[in-house]
Amino acid sequence: MDIPKYLQIENELKQEIISGKFKYGDKFYSEAQLKDKFNVSSITVIRAVKDLVKAGYLVRHQGKGTFISRSRKDKLVRLSDNEVFSNKQEEDTVKVLKLQEEKQSEILKKLGLPKYDSYYYIERLRLIGDTPFMVHRSFIPAKFINRNLAKDPNNYHSIYETLQSDKQLYLFDEPFTETDTIVKADSEISKQLKIAKDYPVVRQVKKTILSTTGEVVELVIGYKRCDYFSLSFSSTDYPEV
Repeated sequence: MDIPKYLQIENELKQEIISGKFKYGDKFYSEAQLKDKFNVSSITVIRAVKDLVKAGYLVRHQGKGTFISRSRKDKLVRLSDNEVFSNKQEEDTVKVLKLQEEKQSEILKKLGLPKYDSYYYIERLRLIGDTPFMVHRSFIPAKFINRNLAKDPNNYHSIYETLQSDKQLYLFDEPFTETDTIVKADSEISKQLKIAKDYPVVRQVKKTILSTTGEVVELVIGYKRCDYFSLSFSSTDYPEV
């Protein structure tokens, strides 16, 4: 099957960006330049550029033009999710607040499941001592949940450990995407984390898929207190300490 022209252009431009032809923050080609470069219509180049903006390779500033994004797309980095605890002598504990089968259409769609299927909603609270610092809301297709084990929520204190022992799924090694955003805690989150309403929390949305089938195995939406959140990044060529 022939690749659409806009996609050919998009892929070629992406390679130019990744190759280092442009520096972060550099002004990108204008629409007129792209039309001449590829001998195509405005509609074709606009679609290609729009996709690159959506993917994070480019940014548009009204009245100024299009620029190379300062975000480091496709650069390999080492990531450390640092656990920040006020009392390092205590280990964190987990409480399973909810474990129930559901069929909400919005979640089914996000999990790539048909309308007649179902998933399990597992809500857990992580604590240090008596201090709650994170709420996990996991959505897992029903096919990955053992209904007998699900009768006792305590079997899912650690979802990853249970899936590994019961389904031979090692999710730490599976492909995932995660987005972390600072938001204000709503009334429910503030009550669960014992913080003031509108206190800043980190909203973590993570989706994990199976490398063998491409199926979504878990969608988790977490809320973590900002004072318990720390990430470290380094390029893969930076010496490890």
